[in-house]
Amino acid sequence: MRGVVLSEINDRKLLEKIVKKEVYDHNNSKVGVIWKIYIAKKTKQPLKVVIKRVNGEFLETTPDKLRITGKKIVLLDHSYEGALALLERLWEIAEELRKIKNDLLVLGERHLVMKEISYEEYMEERKRLERKRLLLKLEAYTILDTLSYFVHQEGVQLTPDDEKKLFYSLDILKNSLPVISVERLKEVFKYRNIE
Repeated sequence: MRGVVLSEINDRKLLEKIVKKEVYDHNNSKVGVIWKIYIAKKTKQPLKVVIKRVNGEFLETTPDKLRITGKKIVLLDHSYEGALALLERLWEIAEELRKIKNDLLVLGERHLVMKEISYEEYMEERKRLERKRLLLKLEAYTILDTLSYFVHQEGVQLTPDDEKKLFYSLDILKNSLPVISVERLKEVFKYRNIE
């Protein structure tokens, strides 16, 4: 999400123009309107923002939780932002795993079909790729646990596009990763010098 955070603005006239503008959440639902902005006299930066919610209640928030993107003002939900960052990392892991799967196929072809590399070189590179794949899988499991917490405990609602990205990543994870045995986990942790 690009744009500027309200706390970065130090122009009193611009801040005054923002008053009475509508505020939305990350799902594009209207939260309310900006009712008042408290501005520091010396720095001209906003100190506090009051939003009049759709239901008539008032919400006080800090200016760093409001982002102006184009003509829209969005109330940032830090739980959602955290979930979004995790989802992005999960996507990256899925792409890395897809690449590793392809690299393993190419590696096997280089050894078995083309006879370009020796068995020892093949095994060394295969072990390196398998270790990397295993570490990525462990990271993905941790991310999935955290995402589950955000959704079930924090009440974060993912957008349809976010859900598509999640399901695509899960599909790649499901097809890329075998079950990890306890012995293999011990080997990986020994490799990383973790006791």
